[in-house]
Formats: sequence, structure tokens, C-alpha cells
Amino acid sequence: MHIECLGNQIKVWVNGDFVNHGFDCTASKGQIAVQAEGSEVEFRKLELKHITSLSDDMLFLIDHQLR
Repeated sequence: MHIECLGNQIKVWVNGDFVNHGFDCTASKGQIAVQAEGSEVEFRKLELKHITSLSDDMLFLIDHQLR
């Protein structure tokens, strides 16, 4: 899973597939929470990185496939 948050936008990819683009988000600071719906899930290797721009949906997909 790859999640990018910048300004009032959020983009989400799951297994390399772009699945959501949220905008007009109202939270600008606070705690970060991860969750799953329907069943218990464990998260590991959670990384936080500073970004200056959101990825283009297709460029992210191409870059993800090359790795």
C-alpha cells in the first residue's frame, strides 16, 4: 500500500493499483491512524517521508512495475 498526503489531497495505491484520490480534506495536523475493514490486519515497515508533490497516477504505476 502506498499513500500520499499533501495539502488537502490524499492518493492511495494498493498492490500498485491506484484506488482512491481524496480532495478537500480538512485535517492538516494530528495523529496518523491506519485501519482495515472486515478483518484483523497487521502493518509493518511503516515509513513516513516528506514529499513536495503528489505522484501522477500513471507515472507511479510505471515506476512501481519497474521495481
